[in-house]
Amino acid sequence: MESLCVVDELVARDDAVINGGIGITVVLVTYNHENYIDQALAGIFSQELDVEFDVVISDDLSTDGTRTVIQKYIDRYPGRIELIVSDKNLNDQEVSTRAIKAAKGKYIAFLDGDDYWISSEKLRRQFDFMEANPDCAICYHDVARVTDDGEIVRVMAGTPGRASIDDIIMGNFIPSCSSFIRRSTIAHTPDWIRELDAGDWAYHVVAAESGWIGHVEGVLAHYRIHDGAAWSTLPLIEQWVRTLSMLTRMERHLGERHRDAFFHSRINLVSHIVASLDRDRHLSSSEVQRFEADQARLQEESARAAHMQFEVSEANQRLKTALDLLREMTLEGSRRVDRAVDVARLVTEHANRLTSEVQARELAADERERAAREALRDVEIRRLKEAEAAEERVSHLLQQMSVMGEQVHRLEADRYSLATQHSQLAGQLGAAMADAAGMQRSVRRIRRRERAVVAAAMFFALMLLIEAVLRSGLFT
Repeated sequence: MESLCVVDELVARDDAVINGGIGITVVLVTYNHENYIDQALAGIFSQELDVEFDVVISDDLSTDGTRTVIQKYIDRYPGRIELIVSDKNLNDQEVSTRAIKAAKGKYIAFLDGDDYWISSEKLRRQFDFMEANPDCAICYHDVARVTDDGEIVRVMAGTPGRASIDDIIMGNFIPSCSSFIRRSTIAHTPDWIRELDAGDWAYHVVAAESGWIGHVEGVLAHYRIHDGAAWSTLPLIEQWVRTLSMLTRMERHLGERHRDAFFHSRINLVSHIVASLDRDRHLSSSEVQRFEADQARLQEESARAAHMQFEVSEANQRLKTALDLLREMTLEGSRRVDRAVDVARLVTEHANRLTSEVQARELAADERERAAREALRDVEIRRLKEAEAAEERVSHLLQQMSVMGEQVHRLEADRYSLATQHSQLAGQLGAAMADAAGMQRSVRRIRRRERAVVAAAMFFALMLLIEAVLRSGLFT
C-alpha cells in the first residue's frame, strides 16, 4: 500500500512538471571545455530516442572557445538548445541550479562538458527503465574513468538491485555523467544546496527522499580525468575537507531521519583517507613495484614445470629482498598512518569549527528571518487596517451615491412635472394671446366707432350752431 502511494505521488508530481511534451532534458554544465565540449555534444545528439528531448547548457563564463563550439550546435539544431551564460564566473552550485530550473522534461540527464556518452542507447535505456519503474527516483549506469587520450583507467561498476537514500548518504556511488533523475523530485531545489562545493551528491540525496535508486547495467559513458578537471585535480586533503563540509551541511538538513547513515558515511570517509594514504605510500615506491612484479613472475613460474627451479630460486631471492624492504616500509607506513589519523583528526576539528561557524550564521539568519517575518506581519496588519478603512470609505461613498441617486430620481420627476406644467402654460399662453389679439381687434373697432360718433356729434353740434345763428338774425 505504501509503495502504491509513493507511485501515485510521483506520477502526480511528474504530471505537474511536464512541459511541452518534452520527455528528457539534458543539463550540460561547462567552463573552459573548448577541447572536450564537441565530443560531449556529439554524444548527446547521437541518442536514438522515440521521445522528444532538449538541452540546457549552463556556461560559467568560459574564457576560451567553448561558446564558439556551442554556437555551431545551436545553429545545427535550432530550437533544441537553451544556452545560459553567467555574467561573471560564479564557481558555485547556482550554475547547475539555474539549468535545473530551466529544464522542461519529465526526466533530467546530467553531463559535464569534459565527459561524454559512448552509447547511442544511453538515454533510451534509462528512460525505459524509469517508465517501467514509476516509484524509482534515480537510475544510473556503469562508467569508465579515462585519461585525456581516452585510455580506460578503471571501470566504476554499479551495484545491481535497488539502493536507498541511506546508501547514497554513506557514499556517492553515482557518477554525474550517468545520473538520470525524475525532475519532479528536484524541481524545488533547497536553498542549502547552493552552499555546497559539489551539488550532484546533494541532488542524488534529495531525489532519493522520494523513491529508490536503480542501476542500468553496462558502461555507457566516460568520465574524463585531465589537468583542468574541477574535482579530480584537487589535492586529496582538499577533497576530504570539502566532503566533510558537505556531509555536515546535508546532515544539518536531513540528519534527524538518517543519523546512522551520516555516521557511517563519516566512518567510510576516514577509512578511505587512511587507505588512500597507505595506497599512495605503496604505489609511490619503486621497490615495492619491483616486488609485485617479481611475485607475479614467481607465481607464473611456479605453475610451470619443476625444471625451472633455478629461476624460481632466483625469484625467491628477489622476493626475500623485497620482503625485507617491505618490512622496513611497513614501519614507515605505520608512522604515516599515524600521521594520517592526526590529519583526519585535524580535518574533523576543522569541520567542527566550520559547523559551529555555519550554525552561528544560521542563527543570525534565523534572527534576520524572524525580524523580517515580524516586519512583514506589521505590514500585513497595516494593510488590513487600510483595507478596512478603504472598505468603510467605499461603503460610505456607496451610501452617498444611493442618496444622490434618489435625489436625481426626484429631480427627474420634478423636471417631468415642470415640463408638463410648461406645456400647459404654453397652451394657456397661446389661448391668452389669441384672446388678446381678438380684444385688440375689438378695441380698434370701438375706437373707429368712437371717432365716427365724435365726428357725427361735432357735425350735429355745428349744424345746431348754424341753425341757432340763422334764427337769431345776426346775418339779416
